[in-house]
Amino acid sequence: MTVPLVRQGYHPKDEDYYVILDVDFKATLEEITAAYHNLARQFHPDKHNQDERSRKEAQVIFQRIKTAYEVLSDPHKRSIYDALGPEGLKLDGWKLVRKQMTAQEIREEYLRLQKQNLENKHAIIAKPRASFTMALDASDLFAQKDIDDEVDDEYGDDSVAEAFVKSIPSIEIRSLSASMAVENSLNVDHSMTLVGNLMTKNGTGDGSFGTIYKYKYSPATIFNILFQVGRGPVLTAGLSHQINEKTSIHGRGMLVFDTYGVAPGAKVTLAHKIRNYLIGKISYKEGINSSVTTSLIYINEKLRFEMTTSYKLSKLNQGVSVDFSHRFNNDESKLIVSLAATTNEGLAVEYGCETRVFEINVIGAALSFSLQAGVTVKIRYNRANQEFSVPIYLSDEVDSGPLFYGTMVPLVAYYIVDRCYLRHYKQLR
Repeated sequence: MTVPLVRQGYHPKDEDYYVILDVDFKATLEEITAAYHNLARQFHPDKHNQDERSRKEAQVIFQRIKTAYEVLSDPHKRSIYDALGPEGLKLDGWKLVRKQMTAQEIREEYLRLQKQNLENKHAIIAKPRASFTMALDASDLFAQKDIDDEVDDEYGDDSVAEAFVKSIPSIEIRSLSASMAVENSLNVDHSMTLVGNLMTKNGTGDGSFGTIYKYKYSPATIFNILFQVGRGPVLTAGLSHQINEKTSIHGRGMLVFDTYGVAPGAKVTLAHKIRNYLIGKISYKEGINSSVTTSLIYINEKLRFEMTTSYKLSKLNQGVSVDFSHRFNNDESKLIVSLAATTNEGLAVEYGCETRVFEINVIGAALSFSLQAGVTVKIRYNRANQEFSVPIYLSDEVDSGPLFYGTMVPLVAYYIVDRCYLRHYKQLR
């Protein structure tokens, strides 16, 4: 079965799906379906069992017929094919655009997607990672103020008005921080990553710049060296080794240089898969804030449930923590609950949820509270390797007001955005 090209504007190597199905360019869906069924009956491989050669030829022809039908029976794919030919269908990103487009709009979108795919390939090679954190202080929203207590009647109406203006809650920026890392692959086994960090808090700034060299000695062994300069030079050397299928070890040594001298440090972590559903870890840290930490990780894939318990012992403090996570909504969403208790800070509780809104976009919110740290809600947006987070400090006391609004406001905000924008956008795709 030969399928010569008859329509103008196609490269000779392309196949004309209309010719393959023997239908007109303006054929209806019913005509396309009828033509497909007719050809499928003729060229189905099961009807050509005379010899192996005939069967293979029938398989090739039937696959071409099936491909042509899958494209022409889908209005969105058909409009792209009519405008760009088979090559246009090979480009990623069409499922993200609206389906009702003219031929000119499809060609313009094709050029845009070509450029975007090229930029994505460059980004994959560079592997950039970036994060930005803005900490806000909104405790003034829940502070109880009484104008009558601040201003006595003898000061008159002007003082009352001034006190009223001062009583309006304000939101302040506590701190800003940003970090970025760009990886440069030297070859298959060697890579160099440039990292930078900036932070400002209470009117003062700090930052650092460094480079990480990583060497893949074998599939089971990786070396890395970090040299960082900022307030003081820092030199770190690390090793990760997979001992066997169930056991791995990670080690890191550190030298911190400052005006007082050199402060050495080291950390070693041993991980072992006890069962298919249970992983154990033990870490020893020596140097500043020396400690020993043991952890057990329980994973139940059937229930989409994960629990991590940890116990940390140091010279000045000891504590235990339990973290729960449950995946739902076809693994697109995750519920998180964390409990931590230490001898210095007491009990701390955190709960939250995150969900994937698009392929590489994740949004989440979590509320944490304790007697020592007060109440804080954390908003997070993640797109691939870029992350934007906003911790909002609500109150220094654990009251019902901050807990209620810190829980409900993110939920209501997501519900409104989902109803007004996300669902509509997904339907256009």
